[in-house]
Amino acid sequence: MGVTEVNLERARVYAYAILINKFEYEFRKFLADEVLLTNFGNNWMRGIPKGVRESALEATGLNTFNDPSDLLDYVGFPHLKEIASFDNNYSLCSDFLGKIPKAKFNEIMDELNELRNKVAHVRRSFSLLDFDMLVDYVKLLGRGKSAGDVREYIDQEQYREFQSIPPGFVIQEEELNVTSNLPPEDYSLEGGFVGRRDAKKKLTEILYSDLDRVITLIGSGGVGKTALALNVSYSIRDDVDCPFTAIVWFSAKTSMLTPKGIIETVPEIRNYEEFVRKTIRVLQPEHSSNLESSLPLHNLGKYLQTLLSTNRVLMIVDNLESVMIEDSSLVEFLKDVPRPSKVLITSRVGLGEIERRFFLDEMSANDAILLFRLVCRDKGLKDYSKLREGKIEGLVDQVQKYPLAIKWSIAEAALGKDLNAAFKMPLKGTSDIAKFCFEDVFAMLSEKARMCLYGISLFDTPPSVTLIRYLIECSDSDFLLVIRELILASFVFPCTIEGQEGSGMTAYGLLSLTQDYVQEKLNDEQEIRTTLNDRFYRLQELVEQEEKAKSISSYSVYSLGVKTPEDRIAVKLVKSAKGLYQEGRVSGAEELFRDAMEVAPNFTYVLIEFARFEFERGRFKQVEKLMEKAANLEPKNLHVWYQWGIIRKRQHSLKDAEIKLRTGLAIDNDHPNLNIELGRVLTFRTRYDEAQTILQRVLVASSIITNRQKLIVLSHLADNSRRWAQTEKKRGNQNEAIGLFEESVRLSNEAIALLPNRRNYDFWRSIHRDYGIALSQMGKLNEGQEYLELSISVVQGEGRDITPDREFEAGVNFFLAVYETKRHKPDSSKIEKFVQTGLSIVPPTSKYKRKLQSLSKEIRGMKNRAVGRIRFFNTRKGFGLIDSSEMICAFRVDNLRNPVKPKDCRKLDGVHVSFIPEQNSEFKVGFIATDIELVS
Repeated sequence: MGVTEVNLERARVYAYAILINKFEYEFRKFLADEVLLTNFGNNWMRGIPKGVRESALEATGLNTFNDPSDLLDYVGFPHLKEIASFDNNYSLCSDFLGKIPKAKFNEIMDELNELRNKVAHVRRSFSLLDFDMLVDYVKLLGRGKSAGDVREYIDQEQYREFQSIPPGFVIQEEELNVTSNLPPEDYSLEGGFVGRRDAKKKLTEILYSDLDRVITLIGSGGVGKTALALNVSYSIRDDVDCPFTAIVWFSAKTSMLTPKGIIETVPEIRNYEEFVRKTIRVLQPEHSSNLESSLPLHNLGKYLQTLLSTNRVLMIVDNLESVMIEDSSLVEFLKDVPRPSKVLITSRVGLGEIERRFFLDEMSANDAILLFRLVCRDKGLKDYSKLREGKIEGLVDQVQKYPLAIKWSIAEAALGKDLNAAFKMPLKGTSDIAKFCFEDVFAMLSEKARMCLYGISLFDTPPSVTLIRYLIECSDSDFLLVIRELILASFVFPCTIEGQEGSGMTAYGLLSLTQDYVQEKLNDEQEIRTTLNDRFYRLQELVEQEEKAKSISSYSVYSLGVKTPEDRIAVKLVKSAKGLYQEGRVSGAEELFRDAMEVAPNFTYVLIEFARFEFERGRFKQVEKLMEKAANLEPKNLHVWYQWGIIRKRQHSLKDAEIKLRTGLAIDNDHPNLNIELGRVLTFRTRYDEAQTILQRVLVASSIITNRQKLIVLSHLADNSRRWAQTEKKRGNQNEAIGLFEESVRLSNEAIALLPNRRNYDFWRSIHRDYGIALSQMGKLNEGQEYLELSISVVQGEGRDITPDREFEAGVNFFLAVYETKRHKPDSSKIEKFVQTGLSIVPPTSKYKRKLQSLSKEIRGMKNRAVGRIRFFNTRKGFGLIDSSEMICAFRVDNLRNPVKPKDCRKLDGVHVSFIPEQNSEFKVGFIATDIELVS
């Protein structure tokens, strides 16, 4: 019997045995004995954070503790994380924890604390999934040799001998400091609460802050709003530092989704009156009967307002949209809830006024995969839970990673339905899950809002405002009202797409899971569908004509060459593979790339993208095979030669890169991207004049390049001029070098004017620095200093100050100091200022650190240098004396700058020298001469 086969009735008991009775006990003991006592001895208190010490002393009323074990008996589970993470303690914990990053350790400890609270609080559900996660987490934190007993305890299932949780550990509702009526955590279709780490953290921070009074947790039905709100509420209630005196929860849900379909439920509140009366009953149960019988509703509302203004109460209304239309009084009351109390609303429709909207979208890929595995284990589908990650991701992607849809699909599979078929069902517009998620809110939409929603559903990608308005024939003012209504109803989301010449344009897309539902609704409106389809096809023709009118631009979806259904599938697989690779999941990405190759083996887009992927992994032979195949299949495809040229450039095969790019240009000589890359390759090949000609030609053809391309061309031209100038300078052609450097500066200034961001300013700084160095080397020290100082100046960009990189600034200060020493009359105070500034900011690993330190020592030597005459050198004893007007100094042979054999040192008697005197206790004279330079 394995750990996954635990009886639900015993799960909480076994969890206590593993987490509290074993892991926590052993970890506390390890921290006390191996971290605090062994490494700090009697000063073990130095290894405890101040806040933890104070908490323990306050809990006991003591002034001190005799040993760390006593203190650790009085600190909470979260304090163990603080102690382990404090100062250098974490490096001492590897013997217990193994090699787990500190950030990951902190995350897992937070998750374990949440599970620990579930075990302790009787009203909180504790599922088999919770048990499985607890076991996994404990195993992750018990990989060191000192945790061997913990691993053995789990592996040998010794926890099964544990009979019951000690009564003192279990917390009853009345024992809590926070009054609450939170319901049991009954998550739809089982599966428990999984993931949402970032959303939990952010929502908790908002609720803890004093900024927002009304927060609306908004999102489509089934995305997990209720689950998140309830989980966060429990975490806040269980927090020892909970800022609220009471947490009041009411659900207005009128239906719920079950494996048998949608069923009606009785809401806890249906109107303003029920809300007021029931809230008072929670906050003041001893007085509520008298108040309700003696005060009319109006006065009860005022009384509740007073309670909320004198107490910090968190009021939560789940599924508010169920009562919003029927009773506006409740909405108005919630808007006016006084500080310090707060309101948290979950709704598919926002209030749209004073609220802070917290949008909840689909789960992350990792969370969705974890939820899939856990629910499969919960449903007894062990084989499905062990599917490869790429396969699971493909399934959860089909339902846009919505938790309710994932749980529903697995429930269908548990009833015997094919797994792949089960994951296709939720997206059908007629499915129960689609109706549950959207039906009620869709019924609330105005006619114009529905028309707009129908129009957006016809597009594969988010359309711009202009396209939507053209399609639905809507005025500007009406459109603003309509789109606001759809956003508040969580049907659409705003985003930015690229417009003409790289400018950003606002677009609106449908939220996940809504496309099929909306189109099913549109199918019922035959007349509207016919009208919209006619307009859509006319609009599509206009868009295609516009695309054809443009010169070939960077490769968009239109240039992928999709011809068959297999090609479309392959495109989706490649995009998914690229997403996995960006997340660092290389094996999953490779598997999807190979799937794409199997589906469409002769599709050049797939071959090129696979080649780029293999290039990043250093598989250069495979890259060549893939690119050769692509070139043989479509020798006239510009994209093939463009990408092959880039790959060869990155391999530093510049001659071959030039051949590939010129092959592409033979097909279209005016293609901007091919010309830009060829210009760059020619720069690297030191053919600067050719590179300049090509790049300037692209720049002049402004009608066929975007702002982004223009910025790239200007930067490449500036770098080409800089490299050219440096070459001319080495050849001794000073005037040509100066002219080229000035051109480089001018071009970099033009680039900055287009987009003054940090990245572009870093390039601009490097141009000015190199020009400053060149001028200084040519003897133009004042002009050189001007450009060097300009390169590290604070500049304005993107609405804020942009400061130089620390290493860059330290390097420039080094050059400023060096060139100041080259002046006829160097300013020592300036030199010292440059050196000290550089040393104060230089990173420890910078190449400039040693250079600055050496220069600093040289400056000190210049300041402290003395002159004198060698009196004698004793070859037998190996030292001599120097007479100076201020002191007598001893010296050894190795103190001389120029090496001299000891037997020849007698010849130095009477020679004048300069040296640096340093105090030294080795000789009676008290000083020793170092860095001795012979003067005569």
